[in-house]
Amino acid sequence: MSRNTYLKNLAVSMGTKLAMIAVRLLRNVLLARILGPSERGLFALLSTLPELISAATSGGLNSAVGFQAAQHRPMGLLLSQVLVYGCLLAGLLTVVVVALTREFGSELDITLQLGLLAWLLLLAVPLTVLKSGLLTLHNASGNVMAFNVLRLIESVAPLLLFLALFWMGKTRHWKPR
Repeated sequence: MSRNTYLKNLAVSMGTKLAMIAVRLLRNVLLARILGPSERGLFALLSTLPELISAATSGGLNSAVGFQAAQHRPMGLLLSQVLVYGCLLAGLLTVVVVALTREFGSELDITLQLGLLAWLLLLAVPLTVLKSGLLTLHNASGNVMAFNVLRLIESVAPLLLFLALFWMGKTRHWKPR
């Protein structure tokens, strides 16, 4: 890699990191202004659970895939491993955990707080595993631009999702005169 390419990748990565910090700051300010303390806690819980569950269910897959990508193995094969073993297994384990928690842990505070929102984890956990796998693949393969784009999407997506849900909630409660 030439020095100019290295400096360009360094500048793009630094700019991406600064943009991510700005987006997260904006998201936190909006959350603080719009949500009350209990809703912020629920939002934080819903934001954190997919990361925790995906870390527990992926079982080192990202490290193995990253190592294979650094060894210049075919990306299609590695991506299929992330999709099949990572996302499918994470989705199945999430179904089992949510069903067991709703059946046997109905009195737990977390179950009461999440309610039916727990089923959103069926979408969030596999997407989190996919995001993490793609980040690992792009980073290990040296694809800096794709890695940085994914990092920006990772920062912007929760903000856009929150704003869309907030807007839908406000329009649903709106009554014409």
